Amino acid sequence: MVLIIYDSYFGNTEKVALNIKSNLVKMGILTTAKRVGDVTVKDIEKAHLIVLGSPTRAFQPTEPMKAFIKQHKILLASHRIAIFDTRVDIAKQKSKFLHFMVKHFGYANDYFIKRLKRTNTHLVIPPVFFIVQGTEGPIAESCKSKISDFAKAIRKIEL
Repeated sequence: MVLIIYDSYFGNTEKVALNIKSNLVKMGILTTAKRVGDVTVKDIEKAHLIVLGSPTRAFQPTEPMKAFIKQHKILLASHRIAIFDTRVDIAKQKSKFLHFMVKHFGYANDYFIKRLKRTNTHLVIPPVFFIVQGTEGPIAESCKSKISDFAKAIRKIEL
């Protein structure tokens, strides 16, 4: 079973998580998607593969997602993990300060990678990001095929 654990601020990351779930279910993969605050230890224990997804907020995942990773780091270490984040398209931003901050602090995926490496957690596929148009969305049209591709990569691991 695939467990998608996500947090969402404006609803865009939730839409991505639910689209990933929908794609996996269509492929015959048993999948559950839950907001980070609703996930139980039993949910984690039942999963064969866990997908973590968060919007990038202040160059990191949301606070609930960071707290979840910290609280469950040992349990997560025993699972195969895939990660994704949502973010604005930095190439379209004119702020030199924003470019500087991203260069030095990164995105939610960078945080996930650093924290998961500390516990020798294995990422089964490369991290993926989805572009949000503007601060509040929506998800860029080009991301629809990227969501499908991410689900297909997860399916290969889960079979």
